[in-house]
Amino acid sequence: MKKLLGFSSFFVFVLLSMVQTSVSSCTKDETIYDTVTVIKTDTLVIQDTAITLQLLTSTSWKTQEIRGVIGNTLLFYSRSSNSNTEDYSNEYITFSADKTGVLYDAAGALHQLTWNFNNNTNTKLTYIVQNPAPLASQTVVYENLRYKNNALLFDQYWTYSNVNSHAQVIRSPKDY
Repeated sequence: MKKLLGFSSFFVFVLLSMVQTSVSSCTKDETIYDTVTVIKTDTLVIQDTAITLQLLTSTSWKTQEIRGVIGNTLLFYSRSSNSNTEDYSNEYITFSADKTGVLYDAAGALHQLTWNFNNNTNTKLTYIVQNPAPLASQTVVYENLRYKNNALLFDQYWTYSNVNSHAQVIRSPKDY
């Protein structure tokens, strides 16, 4: 073998091949960055709030929604519905701190009332509506009374003139 600059041509060939391979096999390392957007959504859960005298007497309460039965007739009213079986748009109740109050019925007639909580947790309330003579007074009971999402929620029942009623009711502040 011939010598080139004191090296054998085979050695020079191997050396040049390595240089060529190292140069030709060199690749640019490109890192790709993926952009990920994380959106964190907090969920607000409003727990039921206990009813207090101050809360109950702080405003007048209008019927927002009622679902139930009067006698054998279904009852449905919602301020946002066109499928109401009754019209409660003018009806509201005001409880006073002295355990009196007023009820404006669906026809707009004013009735005086007396009321009281029936237990220490204020989840049951009874009120007696004074109807004009010769009509008898009417006792109405709220059970499972609680405050949630700026509204009173409760089960309501009464018996009047041998007609029974039971309903689930939502009342919101009158000026809301």
